[in-house]
Amino acid sequence: MSGFVARQRVPQEAAEKQIRLADNLLHEVVRLRRRLDRVLSLGYEAFAEPDSDSYDIGSYLVIQLAHLVTQELPGEITDRIAVDDQQGLRAVRNVAAHDYMQMRQALLWETLTVHVPRLLQVIEEALKS
Repeated sequence: MSGFVARQRVPQEAAEKQIRLADNLLHEVVRLRRRLDRVLSLGYEAFAEPDSDSYDIGSYLVIQLAHLVTQELPGEITDRIAVDDQQGLRAVRNVAAHDYMQMRQALLWETLTVHVPRLLQVIEEALKS
């Protein structure tokens, strides 16, 4: 017999589940914002260096944000994000995830400096309301 024992599930009310989900999603938004702040604080020069950690963090951030938007957020929140923004994020995510060496630095930098902050703000406001 194994030493592993499953933890008993505790029944939760639907409202409690919604609050917990919103808290977890908000925590993820805060983590993404911290990563974004780190990349932006180093500036474009550090971002554009060969083998840049800043570039890697930015790529990871876009991949995670796209996952959050397409897989994790409830429909009522993703409905607040413009379709063009969702499609653009998905496109940049696909290039970052699959064609890493072909990603134009300027495109990823623009995504990180213009689009990602706006998306994070929309998501954060929706989660808090």
